[in-house]
Amino acid sequence: KVTQQLDGLSGKLQSWGQNLTGMGKKMTMGLTLPIAGLGIASFKMAGDFDQVMRAVNVMLGASQEEMADYKKAVLDISSATGKSSVDVARSFYQIVSVGFRGADSIKILETAVKGATGGMADAEATAAALAKAMSIFALEGVGGSSRAMDTFFGIVDTGLLTFEELATTFPRATQQAAGLGISIEEAGAALGVLTKVSGSTEQA
Repeated sequence: KVTQQLDGLSGKLQSWGQNLTGMGKKMTMGLTLPIAGLGIASFKMAGDFDQVMRAVNVMLGASQEEMADYKKAVLDISSATGKSSVDVARSFYQIVSVGFRGADSIKILETAVKGATGGMADAEATAAALAKAMSIFALEGVGGSSRAMDTFFGIVDTGLLTFEELATTFPRATQQAAGLGISIEEAGAALGVLTKVSGSTEQA
């Protein structure tokens, strides 16, 4: 009987997870197009920016030419989203610190910063949550980052929490889930439901 109940719960979570991802994709697509056209100039914080990028390169070990490309990509994302160059650089640090490298790291950064802009959340916290979620659930590349971000927006849409709260809560709340064979969508669906039931992100 217990096994049947667990099977039933698993089926419900899978269904909720699929619905969650669908909602998240719609929200992400709705945000990407307008954000791309903002073109807001980034703040000129060259000293702080260079300092953060030097810290990034301690982990990357990139050549001078490679670092120039990374810096340009970070500044381009800053300009496209309106987030300061320092915020985007710090977000990049979070992504690199988890182990992502090369073109994938930039694409993940772009997903994270656009998500933070659309969710009115801190870019660094969002990038850290996204990178950790990808690591926890073994998600890779651009497809993995989009899948995780779609799940994030789906949770916010169905649950009783803000995007800012989600960015700080999700990795901690789901750390053990992947080891139990639970997908990111199922974990997200469960978290969204629990926040509604408990009325608290922390209790969930």
